[in-house]
Amino acid sequence: MAGDRPIVIVSNRGPVSYRFDDAGVPRPRRGAGGLVSGLAPLVRHTDTRWIAAAMSDADRAAAADGATEAEGFQVHLLGFDLDTWRAHYDTVCNEALWFAHHGLFDPVYEPAWPAGWVEEAWAAYREVGEAFARTVADDAPEGAAVLVQDYHLCLVAAELRHRRPDLRLVHFAHTPFAPPVHLRALPRTVRHELLEGLAAFHACGFHTARWAGDFEASCRDAGVVPPATFVAPLGPDPDDLAATIGSDACRAAGAELDAQVGERSFVVRVDRIELSKNVLRGFGAFERLLAADPDRHGTVVFRAYVYPSPGWPPTTATEPRSRPGWPRSTTASAPTPGRPSSTTPTTTIRAPWPRSPEPTSWS
Repeated sequence: MAGDRPIVIVSNRGPVSYRFDDAGVPRPRRGAGGLVSGLAPLVRHTDTRWIAAAMSDADRAAAADGATEAEGFQVHLLGFDLDTWRAHYDTVCNEALWFAHHGLFDPVYEPAWPAGWVEEAWAAYREVGEAFARTVADDAPEGAAVLVQDYHLCLVAAELRHRRPDLRLVHFAHTPFAPPVHLRALPRTVRHELLEGLAAFHACGFHTARWAGDFEASCRDAGVVPPATFVAPLGPDPDDLAATIGSDACRAAGAELDAQVGERSFVVRVDRIELSKNVLRGFGAFERLLAADPDRHGTVVFRAYVYPSPGWPPTTATEPRSRPGWPRSTTASAPTPGRPSSTTPTTTIRAPWPRSPEPTSWS
């Protein structure tokens, strides 16, 4: 669809994030996350414009300068007041939409939408979408292809089509889409508005045919005519990977790992800390491996690199009671040769988590 059209990418998280230096000046660095890792190498040092939300105090300070060039990207960050942002991001995106799309609601306990949720939290989600629509309408070149990313910004298209009919609007979801049985957990008004918002795009894309089919099924269930859909996986950029592998920092890290692991086997996982990643189950699986095959003790190392997802763990605004088994701090352990399980060493992951990946190893 883009062809020779100018491209505008719109997403919750941008290709750069900012941190204050010692003088209190916001300085850019490349952003984190799978979406940025997949898209950023494709558009860096091009004319593509990237509009995203300011997610930290340093981001918000940088957003005051409007559109700018940083780390090879043309970036425009939008700042929001904290109450609006938290309602949009924490209450709606993380606690409602993420749970619905990943089938994480436990219908015995949740969701229990408090009075005013639609009028307050969902209104903030609308407000953020409208702000993005206004900014794109003002910034987008004539006839641009506007590529809106993920479930944070499903309501951009209707307002934008009204303001800028020359634009071609595409939404791409980087998560599963809830089938009807899960989407019905949302308030009726929210479900219909969400689907109608997506139907206002010229096309909606998904990573798998099943996710596209679930979206179309939810549209039919709600009486909404779906837009055109397409399926397109997003893999890592090979040139970007090669540059990272060839860097001095990567070689130094590899040498450090070689020294630590030695001749032992090495099992690695890299995850955000959130429910759908099942980080602790990976530790449990490794524990079972060692229990079932004691000869592996001392011959294999399991290391998990985990990093925080903003807003996690979610609060309990949509819950009538605490979620069973939902810990604010969680401890996992693995048996050590010669020690009974009751005295095994433990590795603990606690909230709030550090702002950079922290490895944890068992062997």
